[in-house]
Amino acid sequence: MTRLAGVLLLCGLAALAPTPARASLYDPHVPTMYDPAFRTWFEGWYVRITTAQPEGEGGDDGTGPVLPSSLGLIVGTMPRGRLGWNISLASLLVQQGSRALQTFESTGVQLSVTGAGGQTVVRDPEPHTPPDFSVVADDGTALLHMRGEQCALHVTLGGLTMDARCTGPPLRWGPNDESPEGGISGLPTQLVGLHWFVYSLGTPVAWSLRNDSSGETVTGAGLAHFEKNWGGTFPPGWAWAQGLDLAPGRLVPDAWLLGVRSPGGREWDFRPQDPTSFTAEADPCNATLRLTAHSPWTGQTAVVTARAPPGLFGHVTCPMAEGFEPGTAVEAYRASLTVELYEGTPGWWRGDRELVEVVEIEGAALEFGGDRMCGAGMARARGSAAGGGEAEESDASWHTATL
Repeated sequence: MTRLAGVLLLCGLAALAPTPARASLYDPHVPTMYDPAFRTWFEGWYVRITTAQPEGEGGDDGTGPVLPSSLGLIVGTMPRGRLGWNISLASLLVQQGSRALQTFESTGVQLSVTGAGGQTVVRDPEPHTPPDFSVVADDGTALLHMRGEQCALHVTLGGLTMDARCTGPPLRWGPNDESPEGGISGLPTQLVGLHWFVYSLGTPVAWSLRNDSSGETVTGAGLAHFEKNWGGTFPPGWAWAQGLDLAPGRLVPDAWLLGVRSPGGREWDFRPQDPTSFTAEADPCNATLRLTAHSPWTGQTAVVTARAPPGLFGHVTCPMAEGFEPGTAVEAYRASLTVELYEGTPGWWRGDRELVEVVEIEGAALEFGGDRMCGAGMARARGSAAGGGEAEESDASWHTATL
């Protein structure tokens, strides 16, 4: 059973207002960016699988295969972007042992996005309906298929092939399938610029990873985090973290969203419109992020500290004003999260508060993007192609030491 999932996102919001939550936002949307200020419109899906690999199985000492502790799939399209080599994206992210995150990407793949029954998407998702769509690369290198609680994932990049399928129901963000954004999820993208939706905090999956050169394959089980962004582009800068504990049992203001689902049964959400007081300290060069969120309505306070070894970050391609731009973010899959939960008297003055729960999470994801990246180039491993859309081959050490 999943004990805790913590998700952080920094985004730009231009307006805040309550509207009814919608439940099927994971489905494709129709590009509706009619405001001339928005030159682009994108939609992207992100899946991260945290595997159930026992700590220390395999290893970097050469005595056995270095099994992946995390696998990631990213597919995105920019139907209203400028025609060019970078209006689509398919990515495979692989975390093995103590190595830096490996990223293998293609920005020249042709992606077809269809709704239920393979039909063209002509309207936005209906409320309270299960997902039913497919994102397919015309050359067969990537697939994301969702139908109800069933899913199929496939990606072939960098000499590796990853496949996964859902084996259980999704773990929803909230009891009513609401979005982490809360009331602002229904606002048009012309106002907020960018939307974020978490479909599942932890869906049971079966996965496989194959070395296409040798044919050797490793398989396993895990939990998959499904989320999606859509809108104009990513903001000028952002930080994001997500973790699962698998133990049993600029022209716009910055806005933080924080959700905690704890092993103690606490389900706390912090959103700027609730209102919530946020204090953030980010040090991308040292790969640390500390976020404090306080709700004056409930008296609840959450302090999240994320840290990762700076040398374990890999570059990730993200949607920007000129298309999907390589190297616009760095991400690590071996971050540590410390979550401290406090209860106190409601009100803006935090006053006396009681520490009611502390949770430690290993193997979390941590990302810094845009102008929130370290200027010195924190990531040492570039797995993504610098141009032309061709994915690089995985490094030789993977072929000899992993499978």
